[in-house]
Amino acid sequence: MIQVYSPDTTDFSHNGDMTLFPLSCELSSELNGAWELTMTHPLDDEGRWKHIVQESVIACPTFQGDKQLFRVDKAIQTDTTVDVTAYPIFFDSA
Repeated sequence: MIQVYSPDTTDFSHNGDMTLFPLSCELSSELNGAWELTMTHPLDDEGRWKHIVQESVIACPTFQGDKQLFRVDKAIQTDTTVDVTAYPIFFDSA
């Protein structure tokens, strides 16, 4: 399940503010290197896409576990989608 939390959330032990149903969600990672999450979400009638803003947090399963957190760096809206680039939340401390 892929979820989004508002930018000011600090407790990620509960479900997110909204469940997302992206068209694509891909993680690229290098051994001992950078991780980058790219996601494309449709502008759906339910308004789920409205929760995807810069600095929000996306939780999704990865090869490391069921719930990995990513901070949205870019959320670019097109006519039909929101295109997202996000990085692991542990980069916040860097």
